[in-house]
Amino acid sequence: MLQKFLVVGVGGSGGVTLRMLRARLLEYLAERGHDGGMPAAWQLVHIDVPLEQDRRPERIPLLPPSDYVGLAVEGLTYRDVDEMLCARGDSVVRHTAGWRPDPDECNVAPESGGGRFRAVGRVILGARMAAAHERLRTAVNALHSEQANEEFSEVCRRLTGDGVPSQNPTQVVVVTSLAGGSGSGLFLDVCDMLGQLEPSVRGRLVSVMYTPEVFDELSPADRAGINPNALATVCELLNGRWNGEASSQDEFSFLRAAGAAAVDRITTRGPRIPYLIGRTNGQVNYSDQGEVYEAVARGMTVWATSPEIQSRFSSYEIGNWASRANGPDRTGLTGDKTEIPLSSFGCASVGIGLDRFAGYSTDRLTREAIEHVLSGHWRVTDEKVINEEKARQDRVEVSVRGFLSGCGLDEQGPHRNDILDAIRGGLSSDQARDDVRARIRPKLLDKVRAQWPPKADARLVAKRVTERMTEQWTAEFAACEARYFEATTAWIRDLQKIVQARTAELLAAEGGPVVVDVLRQVKTELTEVVVKELVDELNSQKRMVSEMNSRVSAALAGTTTLPADHPKVTLAVDAAIDCFHNWTEVLVHELAIELIRDIGDNLLDPLRTALVGGLDGLQADRAGSSVQPSPVPGWPVEDAPVPGSYYPAGNELVLERVGSYPEEFTRLLRAQSNEENDGNALVRARGAVIAGQDQRAIETTKRWVPRDARLRQAQSPSAAKFKTGLGLPALRDRARDWIRRPDTPMARYLGQTLGTYLAERSDRRQEHELRLEHFRNLLAQAVKLSRPLIAIDAPALMRVHQRSVGYREVMTPLPFPNGHPGQEAARKVFASHSDADFGQLLGTRDTERIDIFTFLDAPVQPAVISSLTRPIAAQWQQEKNQPNMGGFWTWRRARGLPWFVPCPPAVRRAIVRGWFLARFLNQIKCEGGDLRTVPTAVWTSDGYANFPFPLLGKKIRKLNEWLPAVLESVALTVVGVADSAPYERLIQLGESLERQDELSDRGELARWLADGLTGAGAPTPEPEVAGTRHDSPEDRVKFALQYVQKYQDHYDEFRELPLNAASALGVSRAWEIREDIWSALTTFHDAVVNGETIDPSDVG
Repeated sequence: MLQKFLVVGVGGSGGVTLRMLRARLLEYLAERGHDGGMPAAWQLVHIDVPLEQDRRPERIPLLPPSDYVGLAVEGLTYRDVDEMLCARGDSVVRHTAGWRPDPDECNVAPESGGGRFRAVGRVILGARMAAAHERLRTAVNALHSEQANEEFSEVCRRLTGDGVPSQNPTQVVVVTSLAGGSGSGLFLDVCDMLGQLEPSVRGRLVSVMYTPEVFDELSPADRAGINPNALATVCELLNGRWNGEASSQDEFSFLRAAGAAAVDRITTRGPRIPYLIGRTNGQVNYSDQGEVYEAVARGMTVWATSPEIQSRFSSYEIGNWASRANGPDRTGLTGDKTEIPLSSFGCASVGIGLDRFAGYSTDRLTREAIEHVLSGHWRVTDEKVINEEKARQDRVEVSVRGFLSGCGLDEQGPHRNDILDAIRGGLSSDQARDDVRARIRPKLLDKVRAQWPPKADARLVAKRVTERMTEQWTAEFAACEARYFEATTAWIRDLQKIVQARTAELLAAEGGPVVVDVLRQVKTELTEVVVKELVDELNSQKRMVSEMNSRVSAALAGTTTLPADHPKVTLAVDAAIDCFHNWTEVLVHELAIELIRDIGDNLLDPLRTALVGGLDGLQADRAGSSVQPSPVPGWPVEDAPVPGSYYPAGNELVLERVGSYPEEFTRLLRAQSNEENDGNALVRARGAVIAGQDQRAIETTKRWVPRDARLRQAQSPSAAKFKTGLGLPALRDRARDWIRRPDTPMARYLGQTLGTYLAERSDRRQEHELRLEHFRNLLAQAVKLSRPLIAIDAPALMRVHQRSVGYREVMTPLPFPNGHPGQEAARKVFASHSDADFGQLLGTRDTERIDIFTFLDAPVQPAVISSLTRPIAAQWQQEKNQPNMGGFWTWRRARGLPWFVPCPPAVRRAIVRGWFLARFLNQIKCEGGDLRTVPTAVWTSDGYANFPFPLLGKKIRKLNEWLPAVLESVALTVVGVADSAPYERLIQLGESLERQDELSDRGELARWLADGLTGAGAPTPEPEVAGTRHDSPEDRVKFALQYVQKYQDHYDEFRELPLNAASALGVSRAWEIREDIWSALTTFHDAVVNGETIDPSDVG
């Protein structure tokens, strides 16, 4: 039973992954007989800033336009977008205070993206969040529609044999890069929108995030911002994961302004399960980001289409996440009962490789069909022998007669009368005359002979014959006319289909340019040559009708008086009937002339126009463009090595050698076509692809209705309209259908499974043993290759989590029953498994491939992921001492400090409290007081510990920005770039302010106030701030209260500070943490006051 999926790509990397995923899913569905496109139960949505999708890499088809949400607005500058955002209300303005880029300084053009600046991307999202929310809402609604349910049942039946979908909730996955400008700034909001739209996803929302090392191949200029973006993204991700408190006043103002917040009390943020993806796991090393996206798209395809993977993922990853995320954690900044946040996965497979062979065969046949349709009459290599025009004209001359004859339109000359004969109902002129004689002669003779005068001379007989013929003329002509109209109408009814079929056959035989010229020449011959002949014949027929009297008289020549039964009386009657026949031939010729002109204008011309359009479209598909190059040049051709794109990725192992594809293709092509000759086999296969098994090259979209009112049965006259199935996708679909036609050699080859492939063959024992050994080796290799695609720092893992790297595999079942040799080979690979555990790996459904997902056995902290920390640390070391840190931190943070600092709210508040206590106790120092050039340090029992230097954020302009800068710089400790010891010291101090009871350690504040004592080696508090140890406890308390009051008075200015769009740009960062500061000072005050009431001598 399969689950529904909603996959949202955020930013450029997410979009490319979605495009690859969609292409793989459609290919997978098509190979299994589903031709209905992407089912509504699999929703893919790409959200990014640029107006249009990025077309790179060009070989991957774009998403349908409806699946892309470009947040930029055409013609609007960043300043315009900023104004749009700030107009959404005071709460939105407050939410952006401290991090919103100044429009006077930001030169980013939103139409092209966020300029690799996270804050810019998020401003654009805030302004246009309603558009993103609406598209996501549409996707969620589509998932639950009745149509989606019915369609998905059929998809499930096709893929698994079971038409009952899973009852598990929709699996939602958000794919993005940690390191991008737009995507990394948007993805948390997207996760929050999804959680509001579909509350059931909150517990199973997965994010797949690419680490900075994925982009190592880029030039330094193109890598600008990648590493600091990743750092900022991780901070906001961790902040959201570790914040289980109810949302604060302005935290979700973007969602509320966009109408995207379904509830006021929001307590969950971001994804439930975040996976980080790098470019290597030590076993496989991808060369560029495209290969990484392909690996992820391939894994997600398996996830979306495998009920076994879905079931085990739901049980083990989602179901057991909380228990696995609560292991040892020595980072010191996470507090108690905080989940360890990050994991990773990898995937690999071992199979026969039939899907790759199918792709090779499909593409080779499609390319052959494309080249033939566009230039089947001539190749560039023929230039020295014959030029293109001469070659084309030669083939046209050969083809015209056969085409006319095949369509039933051959009418040139006295002996080709297809159209005239069709109008007569299939009779030739002589047959029609004989038919008329047979119908009219008996009655006419009876009437002529009736009351025969005794002495009837030739003149009287002639008069009698013509009079009696004239009397019958109208009725007999009406009857004949009705028969001819009926026959003509029937012929017309089938003609369009016949012409389509013959055109498709000619297209498959000769190619498009020849067919276009044949249609042009056919019309010319019919309308100019044939019509002229018919007009001459028409006039001749009319002349013979006008000569009826003389023709009847001539039949009686040489007689004087005639008895009624004289033979010449019959001859005279036949002469009159022949004149009547000539008159019917006038009708036939008139109809033929009008129809030929009508056919030329309204059947052949539209057909040729459609064909020209189809050829132009196919030519464009083959040529590609600068923004969308064609895949065709990369497809295989005869007598050439297999292109590299058909070789498997590093984590995809195949049993059949890819280099043997050309020979295998040729062998199967001969068998499929029942031809011994390779060339003949290719011609037959190519023709089937071009025309299709049921003629899909040319289809009618509007029937031709003749202009002649007598032939259209009350319908309005209309020209035919056609559409051609000559586009690259259509030809490729037909090639795929051809190689998978049921009960054919290719279909049987592609239908192999591992069970049949590895089954024992008594007639090929040695080959069988080699296959088994090859399979065993590849399966063992696949297990290693499937390791999570991330680099783990093993010493850091042991230091932080007190454990070694461990893994947990989730596999599609091994498709071997008991006694099958494949099961024995697999048992050797999993020798460490118990019989019971190995039995869990077995399944009953035979498959062509085994897929293996491997997850970290438990989540980890960012600091142990070297795929993340290594590139960030390298860039930090390179740029930290440059002016403005080389732009390292410019517009990276995209949320206020309370929603950015990567620690739980309680820990953040403890740091703030600890800061004020450390300042009071003189344990914070900055030599010379120059905060911009000298590190800030805090005293610890091991001496002074430096905070990160330089501190992150904007240049410090006021002393009240010192603490916010220190707080913002917690970011550097998360990835191991800076030591966490100074923050741990502040946490220790901050927590001591809340332990004011008789049984707790009194803490350093209490000891100083009560006894004037400091810790061993600790600096002495400044007398003017905290008093001296010689002062009385009451005096030191007064100093402490004065200290608190001083800061309370200072920060009270933020209570009523009004912010507007302009003032929010320059407000102190201290404003962002005003709530934390007020709370800290209140706690400090209470600790001082409460400390007065505790008697240290009280022993209870």
